[in-house]
Amino acid sequence: MKVTTQELGNCEVILIVEIDDKQKSRILEKAARRISRQVRIPGFRPGKAPYRIVVNKFGVEAIQEEALEDLTKDIFRKALEEADVTPFAQASLDEINWEPLVMKVKIPTEPVVELGDYRNIRIDFEAPEVTEKELDEELDRLRDRSAAFEVVDRAAQLGDQAAVTVSEKDLTSGEMLAEERDMNVALQEADDDDPAPDLSSNIVGLLAGEQKIWSHTYPEDYRVERFAGKEVEVFIRVNEVREKEVPDLDDDFAALVGDYDTLDELKAGLKKDLLDRKQYKINQELMPKVMDQFLETVDSVTWPAALEEQEIDHTLDHRKQDLERQGLDLQTFLQMQQQTEEELREELRGTIQENLKTSLVLGKVIELEKLEIAPEALVRQAELMVAISGGTKEAEQAFKSQAGLSMLANNMLYDRAREHLLRIAKGEIEALEESGDESGEAPESGAEIEVSSVAATVGEVADQEEGDKTVAEMAIATVAEESEEEEE
Repeated sequence: MKVTTQELGNCEVILIVEIDDKQKSRILEKAARRISRQVRIPGFRPGKAPYRIVVNKFGVEAIQEEALEDLTKDIFRKALEEADVTPFAQASLDEINWEPLVMKVKIPTEPVVELGDYRNIRIDFEAPEVTEKELDEELDRLRDRSAAFEVVDRAAQLGDQAAVTVSEKDLTSGEMLAEERDMNVALQEADDDDPAPDLSSNIVGLLAGEQKIWSHTYPEDYRVERFAGKEVEVFIRVNEVREKEVPDLDDDFAALVGDYDTLDELKAGLKKDLLDRKQYKINQELMPKVMDQFLETVDSVTWPAALEEQEIDHTLDHRKQDLERQGLDLQTFLQMQQQTEEELREELRGTIQENLKTSLVLGKVIELEKLEIAPEALVRQAELMVAISGGTKEAEQAFKSQAGLSMLANNMLYDRAREHLLRIAKGEIEALEESGDESGEAPESGAEIEVSSVAATVGEVADQEEGDKTVAEMAIATVAEESEEEEE
């Protein structure tokens, strides 16, 4: 067997496999035996009919067709090893000649990504600050949430809470639209845009045991149909008036609301939380701009056509599944859209190309910057996604299976690359390196940041220091160990 390659460009090569007559005869005879095992030939036991008999009965073309199985599996695999070529996507038989036997296979090879000077990306931004007013407002909100209500013997006033019984009756028909029901009402300024009856204004000034009746007209487009457009009689009886008691702003309050020993520690913690929220919002606004700048610096990205078609196939499969959940099939959908499947593929192509380019260039950043995801972070992310999805068995399978963990690891790696580029654009990585920290490690992401990692990406999980295990494999082992401990 002689193996040669021919470069086609655009990340494709032709693998040319020339097979001598002796090996060709063995391949054809093996194929003929398979045919004689599958189809009974009178006078011969299964698989024992001579080659010439099989040829006479089925024709040499049928044997050659059967022989393609050996050529496209065993022979092709050996030829790949000899040529030292690794397909990046599905290979395809380009041409085969039988006299002499020469097989040509088109091989998609690894995409080629050439990044520009992305380390010089910079973006203007204002560092967030927390004012004393913002900190005071946050403290007031915290005190308000921690407030207690005590029953008082006086008329209700704004800021109180009233325990009341309410009913509503249609003034035209006399029908009870809402039977007497007990509720607690926080007494506050009326909202002129609220179409519901203003309970607060009508409760203020009443003592426990007093009642009041008034009329109210609902708008025609009110969200609850039985009230829409109706003029109703509203009855309300005050059962209790409760005064809000807000805790004092002191060290005891700090200990009440969190793991703080002093009020100053609480203020420092709240200030950090406010800064983090502001920084997160700023980062969300900056990220698209940074990615636009980054993509502009890319010199070139080339990928094999087979990879693009493969991604379109995957997208179409997802589209079919979505349609099936709606009780439709793809062909019915296409008829409704007056569109062919080929036209739909071309419609998807632009988006697929943009996604491929972004994924491939981010993958190159991951490689060059040596970005990794810690196994424990992956396990936490899997647990988080299961919890967000309701903790069902389906969610466990989706996020804790090998495929699910690999998907999460990929998503987290690509989000890590985006965050890394953002830090470069803000000058943070350069500052770390100048200070002697060569790693440029990003701080541990909080829950808000981790939730944002759910996104479709293409790429491989980076190898870790423990042998050649991937992040996903180590996380699978961790989850398995935790499951065994729970069972014990």
